[in-house]
Order: sequence, then structure tokens, then C-alpha cells
Amino acid sequence: MQASSDKLQTSLIAEIKAHTKQQPLAAAGLSFALLVVVTLLIQSSIKVSTGEFTQAIAYALLGGMAGFITTSLGALPALFLSSIPRKMEDIMLGMAAGMMLAASAFSLLLPGIEAGEAITNHAGLGAGVGLSSGMALAYPAGLGLAAGAMLFVVSHEVIPETHRNGHQTSATIGLMIGFAIMKVLDTTLG
Repeated sequence: MQASSDKLQTSLIAEIKAHTKQQPLAAAGLSFALLVVVTLLIQSSIKVSTGEFTQAIAYALLGGMAGFITTSLGALPALFLSSIPRKMEDIMLGMAAGMMLAASAFSLLLPGIEAGEAITNHAGLGAGVGLSSGMALAYPAGLGLAAGAMLFVVSHEVIPETHRNGHQTSATIGLMIGFAIMKVLDTTLG
């Protein structure tokens, strides 16, 4: 058992090295992001250990745990499903795409535009707020960037994947159902 574990670890390290040689810029970006995350984790751990446990940290821990628990619960069915029909997989991908589209529009873009309008006191500038005007403007810009990334993933990755196997209609209906579910959740939960 130990030999297969060592072999898997060696294979993974070799694959990482090969990817780093092929994509040095992506590897540098991922390494930088990892460094930032580890630095923030260490900084937060020091604040908690020295007693600087603020309400914001408590909310961050609570929100992080809620996200962890719900993601774990959502992934549980994957442990018990050995295989599902391709059509059902395309429908579920379509639903996920619809939920991501609704989330990007109603939970990221619209609140970002509203925050930008509140900060700039101008309706037209609220949609085009930049990062250069101060930290307060990072919030709406960050929401816009997150929405753009989500829209890109949906349009570039998820939707084409659902249309490769001839299940376009089913996947599109799944997308509409997912969008509607997210809109209902956004409306009822605020």
C-alpha cells in the first residue's frame, strides 16, 4: 500500500513539474495566489491566537464554515452515483449553468452597480467603477469581476459541454429551470 502511495505522489510531482515547464506564467500566477492565501491564513491565525478575535473574523469563520458544510453536502451524492446517463448529466450541467447565470446577474452585477452608484453618487458611473479611485470602489469592481468570470465559465465551458452530445434541448431546459430556481431563491431569501 505504501509503494502505490509513493508512486502516486511521485507521479503527481512529475505532472506538476511538466505543467510548470509548459505553462510557466500560469504556474507563477497560481504560486502567487497560493502565497497570498497562506499569508492571509497565517495573519488570521496570529490575530486569533493573540486574542484579536473581532466580530468580522467571527462572521468570516461562520460564513466559511457554512460554505464548507453546504458544499460538502452538495458533493455527497457524487460519492454514491457511479454513473448517470449522459442526458441527465447534460440536464444537470444546464441547471448549474442557469444558476450561475442568475447568480452573476442578480447577486453580483446588480449589487455591484448599486454599490458603485452609492459610492459615486452618479447612476452612469455606477456601472463603470474602476479600482483606481480608492478601496471603497474595490467592492463593486470585485463583484463585476466575479460576475464576468462566472459568465465566462458558463459561456465558454459549461454550455458547450452540454451541447456536445445532442442533448441541446434538454440542457437548455435545464438551464432555464436552474435560472428560475436561482431567481426564486434570490427573491425569497433576499
